Amino acid sequence: GSTTLATHGDFDTFVMHVTASGAIDWAVTAGTSALDWECIFCEVYVLGVGIAHDGAGGALVTGAFKGEAFFGSKSLKSRGIYDDVFVMHVTASGAVDWAVQAGGASYDQGNGIAHDGAGGAFVTGDFMGEASFGSMSLVSLGGSDAFVMHVTSSGAIDWAVQLGGAAVAPPFDVAYGIAYDDTLEAGALVTGAFRGEASFGSNSLANRGAAASCFAASLVPPPKEPPLATTCNGGFVSSRVESLALGRVVCNAEPGIWGGQEACEARGCCWVPVQMGDPPGTPGCFYLVAPSPPPTRPQEEVPSDVVSSNWAVEVEGTASSSGNGIAHDGAGGAFVTGVFSGTASFGDTSLTSRGSFDAFVLHVTASG
Repeated sequence: GSTTLATHGDFDTFVMHVTASGAIDWAVTAGTSALDWECIFCEVYVLGVGIAHDGAGGALVTGAFKGEAFFGSKSLKSRGIYDDVFVMHVTASGAVDWAVQAGGASYDQGNGIAHDGAGGAFVTGDFMGEASFGSMSLVSLGGSDAFVMHVTSSGAIDWAVQLGGAAVAPPFDVAYGIAYDDTLEAGALVTGAFRGEASFGSNSLANRGAAASCFAASLVPPPKEPPLATTCNGGFVSSRVESLALGRVVCNAEPGIWGGQEACEARGCCWVPVQMGDPPGTPGCFYLVAPSPPPTRPQEEVPSDVVSSNWAVEVEGTASSSGNGIAHDGAGGAFVTGVFSGTASFGDTSLTSRGSFDAFVLHVTASG
């Protein structure tokens, strides 16, 4: 359109908005510094791979970057000399207002992203070795594993889970496409490819001789922790000191937002004379949950208890196949697209590619 952009590193990424009439009304870039002094002969770049709407006219974007990268006023630096995952939010006016990274010292990339229905994002991709996702650390079981993580509307990673197995020879385990499923309390539908035996939440699959098999999985996020109590009876939050000792604040709002004490307690929250962070005597509406216990899970295990799985299915056969894109069907199932070679079984349907690889579209019902 009328905007001119120039790269700073080897290549930068862009986000542009095209109106309903076909006009480009804004464009914004995210890029690296012109030279990374820690790796003078290395490429430095930001690669945009996946994009989704944010529900408010803006965009959620994921991909990979290497070196020091700039997302609006936010600067991120990859943790190794290889790629890290980035997720950024672009507002409806074309401004980058937050960006967050995930990954470790090896290759990590975000491939697919979907709006979570509340301004945040479900993100999927692949990682190698040990990688950090917010405060959580995951270690790939094989050469690489797929991941699914959730980023809140403020740009914080609040949970992540790995999908895959112990395959140590290419092709490894990777996820390419993700979709939001609003029938599952903000669940996610994921597709990609895996080799050998692999875990997908609480379900496991094993491909049958193929170099790689397409998978599609339905994931459910971690359950919300219940409040310690639905009322303030017993005075367990009678003072600010007791409140701080019992747990962390989950909901905390000004009285006017909640409509006073009656509306507050109707939501299962507590009306107390002290609001977190305010001087004594200030009314507040909040509830507490018990502090989460420290993790005891060995890193080599797949954290299937973090995100459960309704179902996981594969494209069977000795052919190679990969799921690349996925969409919710409006009834808890999924439409999946990708590629396959040779003869492959899609449920009761058997297809044979006409050339090296053909495209496919399949439907998975809500029961998998």
